Parts: sequence; structure tokens; C-alpha cells
Amino acid sequence: MELTFTLPNGTRAGIVPTHGLKDLTVEQLGMECLAPAKNVSVVFYVPDQQALDRVRTRFGLTEC
Repeated sequence: MELTFTLPNGTRAGIVPTHGLKDLTVEQLGMECLAPAKNVSVVFYVPDQQALDRVRTRFGLTEC
């Protein structure tokens, strides 16, 4: 699963949950507003909830 969002500078970025997060649904990850997509400029591979929280805090993924 790859989920995309837009960075503040307009660049499309993706999140790829790995390890323990890879079996969770989009809703379980709390990322309902991110659409599945490919061909993004930046990809964050997040192995755990702490890494996902850091990306969400840094790039504001709580807003749709």
C-alpha cells in the first residue's frame, strides 16, 4: 500500500507502511484522507507508529 499527500512546497510524497504497519488498513492508520497513488517524488517508508507520527507531525498529515 502506498498513500500520497502533498508537501508544503507542492511536491507529491508517498507513505509506504512496512513491518508491523503493512497489514493495517488506511482507516486503522488514521490516514483516510490520503489517496493511493504511484509515481511520487519522495517516499517515506514507515516501519512503526512512532515513525508515522513523526512524518505526520512534520508534514501535517492530519489535515485533508
